Amino acid sequence: MSKKTTTSAEQNLQSVETALGKTEMFIEENQKNITIFILALIILVGGYWAYKKLYMEPRNEEAQKAAFIAQNYFSDNEFQLAVDGDGMAP
Repeated sequence: MSKKTTTSAEQNLQSVETALGKTEMFIEENQKNITIFILALIILVGGYWAYKKLYMEPRNEEAQKAAFIAQNYFSDNEFQLAVDGDGMAP
């Protein structure tokens, strides 16, 4: 019984070592492609963040400031001024 358990454990250890060897070989063979993929992913995520934070957020704030006067006119039921503007505010 002890021999069978030892043999089974050794076979499991060998299969794990074989799997690790195959994984290591795959990583070594495709290291350049894996690195390029990871860098591309980082660049895409960074670009998306920069677009949202550095481009869209300031434009959104400007749009909110520009719409503020029209919203006030609209809430005061001065629809013509809200649509056409008063000539002083952008």
